[in-house]
Amino acid sequence: MDISKNTFRFIILLATCALLVFADYRNSLRICKIECVISPLGRLRVVNESCTIKAMSRYRTAINADAYLLEPFDDVLINMQIFKKNSVTYIPYLVNITVNICKFLGGDSVGAAGFYTRFMIGWVNKYSNVNHSCPYSGLLWVRNLEPFADKIPVFAPIGDYRLDLHFYQSSLKNLLATVRGYGTIKLKPYME
Repeated sequence: MDISKNTFRFIILLATCALLVFADYRNSLRICKIECVISPLGRLRVVNESCTIKAMSRYRTAINADAYLLEPFDDVLINMQIFKKNSVTYIPYLVNITVNICKFLGGDSVGAAGFYTRFMIGWVNKYSNVNHSCPYSGLLWVRNLEPFADKIPVFAPIGDYRLDLHFYQSSLKNLLATVRGYGTIKLKPYME
């Protein structure tokens, strides 16, 4: 079967238009729920914690959180895990790292975990007062922290996700708190 030049050009034009239409779409992330759980050990060191989601518009949400530290923390480990929901439950998805945030902010190398740590710190810095090196003490807050939808790659699978952040003091045996965020990645027109 021989295809004429005009038919071939028409097929190329259609494929190009389809790619342009697809390129005008991006992933959007909407936070649906957030949980902050203080461990029994953390209750001795952290008070007045709160985690809430604020609706910015129909499609945008923001996180607000507070915690008051009763003593200075100078050796904080954070374990970050991402889970993707299948039809029934959340299963581990790509990321499970632990980093000593004090060493990281002090300039020490943390290996492969540095990529994810830089990403998260870069996202949180402008919305909080945790953008300094250790020790941490007193009131820590996060205000109007919106999801990083502009940083999600177009090829990220759509679906429901859960991000777990576990905070430890000095070792993985001393759990202070867990912050668990639930969200949905959807394909959304790039018109905002």
